[in-house]
Amino acid sequence: MSLLRLTDISMDIYDMTEKEVRMDEDKVLSFINSGDGDAGDLLDDAMPTAARRFYRLTQSMHTLLGEVREHFPDAMFYSANGKVSLLLGSSHNKHDQPMQEMVAVSATQLHIEGGDW
Repeated sequence: MSLLRLTDISMDIYDMTEKEVRMDEDKVLSFINSGDGDAGDLLDDAMPTAARRFYRLTQSMHTLLGEVREHFPDAMFYSANGKVSLLLGSSHNKHDQPMQEMVAVSATQLHIEGGDW
């Protein structure tokens, strides 16, 4: 059942119309905790092409890295302070000192939070 077509949903949990789904984190968690679905289900109902687009973008990044590694075998993507960069080698030397000079290019419009679960 598509979330966009549900008519018996309490609007205090969902702020949606036939064309738009807008849920803050608390509402997303409320939906997930209700057992009606997961975050992937919500995304798929709100934006049916989002997962495919995400995978296509990550595949493009993977392909790019492979091509860069043909010239610079130690190249890697690195995220620091939310900024994603393409490095032509290690982010830190053997003494654990940063090597920011290895940054070839950084994303200016993409911010990625980091962490460890």
